[in-house]
Amino acid sequence: MSQFYIPSKLPRKVHRTLHEQNAFGGLEDPTGATGDKCRAMQNISPVSYPTLSVRRGWQRYAGILPPWSQAWGMIYHDQCLYISTGATFCRFDGQKIQSLAVLSGGEAHMAVLDNKIYIFPDKKVYDIEKKTLQSMGVMVTLGNDTSSHQNILSSSSIDFTSAGFAVGDGIKLTVNTALSGVTTTKYYVIREISQGEMTLDRPVEMGLYGGVLEREVPDLQNICVCQNRLWGYDGQHIYACATGNPRHWRMSDMDEDSSGSTLQGDNAPVCLTSPMAGDFEAVTSWQDGVVLFRQDAIVKVLGSRAGLYTLATIPTVGVAHGEAKSLCCLDGWLYYMSGHGVYRYDGGYPQPLPDIPQTALQNTTGGSDGRCYYLAGTNEQGEAELYAYDPDSQSWYTQEDVDISYMAQQNHTLWMITKDGALLHTGGTWGMDTHIGQDTAEQNQTIALQASVTFCDEVGCILEGVRLHKLYLSCHVAEKSQVKVLIAYDGDGDYREIGCVSGAYQGWAEMPLPAVRCRYYHLKLEMIGDVRVYALHKAYERGEQ
Repeated sequence: MSQFYIPSKLPRKVHRTLHEQNAFGGLEDPTGATGDKCRAMQNISPVSYPTLSVRRGWQRYAGILPPWSQAWGMIYHDQCLYISTGATFCRFDGQKIQSLAVLSGGEAHMAVLDNKIYIFPDKKVYDIEKKTLQSMGVMVTLGNDTSSHQNILSSSSIDFTSAGFAVGDGIKLTVNTALSGVTTTKYYVIREISQGEMTLDRPVEMGLYGGVLEREVPDLQNICVCQNRLWGYDGQHIYACATGNPRHWRMSDMDEDSSGSTLQGDNAPVCLTSPMAGDFEAVTSWQDGVVLFRQDAIVKVLGSRAGLYTLATIPTVGVAHGEAKSLCCLDGWLYYMSGHGVYRYDGGYPQPLPDIPQTALQNTTGGSDGRCYYLAGTNEQGEAELYAYDPDSQSWYTQEDVDISYMAQQNHTLWMITKDGALLHTGGTWGMDTHIGQDTAEQNQTIALQASVTFCDEVGCILEGVRLHKLYLSCHVAEKSQVKVLIAYDGDGDYREIGCVSGAYQGWAEMPLPAVRCRYYHLKLEMIGDVRVYALHKAYERGEQ
């Protein structure tokens, strides 16, 4: 609809003027904002900008997780959600939940490489095809019956394959060289293996008093996948496994004698240390590279092979402590929560987003449906809130007050899981939420959404006694839906209904207003179901002198 369209039934008095409002934006700070801006809203979609629309419905899966369980991690892969909840690792295929394995509990960071899900800090790997969960790290104690000849390690009492070792593993061999407890430690790669024998990549010498053989995995606080490697950090240290082999994490700076070792090469593991003080807060794969965030800096890993990786550090606003879950990629930008609000980063210096009016979020979780950036968190009063940021209008839109723990993107939709174990999936019918029971499809219920928009203050009495006379609302209202228009004068909070459009309707609706003397007023729209508002035209009337 053209923004210059004038309703055909406008009053024709000489002293009547018209002000039109055709583009609706998102939330604005009410201080100094005009009546065209929104000071509050609920369940409004940013996708329909520049119109106002009740958001697209969600599918709500209730009772998926036990009520006493708390979600600790979530990732989407191959048409399934994989969720860490309590001490259980489970899968949800859109129909039912299936328990897969037991974890230690606590927050779980997950990443997918070669159809396997790696879970830290548990150091577990779940094989999706074999449906097995195994430990990444392995350790066995070598007795006096263990011997070595050149690069072959033999034991008459240990079955190396049953212990969990495999070809390609990077291992740490600690050897007791004397009864007094003196030890030496070196790193190797397994080239061949059988029950009681393994061939290493270089000669090894065993002492007479046994030792410890270990497939060592670093204690990573967060992980991502890039360049066919699993990356992560621990404090100020950055680690990456050997190319395509998360069982090989050899840290070359701990190997005293690497001369002649075939571990060196383009595919070798990586260990880097930040030259600046401060621990890392988040890591992600971005534009074929790895980007890490501290609170006061962004660190990019440059290079494409072992031995040539370097760190480029940009001192700037980084991810706030404890806000790593807010990090999300959308349209080539990285969005995240800093200690100074929400920022986005495109490779140069990060740019601040408009502040969410009257709200300071913490304990945030971020995600994207491919169109908008969603941010959930708690405000200063401890209340849960969910917002959507629209890059086109550069505005925030208020969604529902729901306590979200984690988000995961599925194509152009978004999965969210609440702290009480309910799953939410975006991309449903406009204006209608679908509540899905755990057992049968017959339990599904479709419920119309309730949405609202409150505009900022507008001047009521203009010079020469001009007052608001009529409103003309251009809208689309679906069947069994409605939109109400309310007004409050002089900020008293006492809203009066001045018009309502319900049922299947599309077009202009005329709404006369009572003659009220006021300094200022503000309008409010209350919507139920599938409603879209295109424009609000305001007709003003000049009173007698």
